[in-house]
Amino acid sequence: MRITVNGVRADASIKKTILPQLWDADKGRALDKKREGKELNLYLDAIHMRILKIQRDLEIEGANVIASKVLDRYLRKGGFVDRSLFDVFREHNDKCKKLVGISMAAATAQRYETTLQHTQDFVWDTYRKKFFF
Repeated sequence: MRITVNGVRADASIKKTILPQLWDADKGRALDKKREGKELNLYLDAIHMRILKIQRDLEIEGANVIASKVLDRYLRKGGFVDRSLFDVFREHNDKCKKLVGISMAAATAQRYETTLQHTQDFVWDTYRKKFFF
């Protein structure tokens, strides 16, 4: 598979094979004459749609869309670099707040907030950093 963004390419294998006589090089797709060709084409379509979704997500996030970043996301490499410990902690606490009265006590949610505050204070006092990755 080759991903090209603004003339810059990134390549990866999809780990699928087909006989050369069942491949249409002009279209970049398998011939639909046999079941193997149809299945491979469906697989290629699924990959294509996933790549487009990743590209759209990067654009929505305001990130610089480059071929290697799209490929890394597709291959699930480095997906959590942009989130700090406190971002994850806040996300957890927000979920807990929504569960108060359903499956969590208000005091438990408050303890999580207190734990976040103590952790932030510790990181600041120890490392003089507001963010911890």
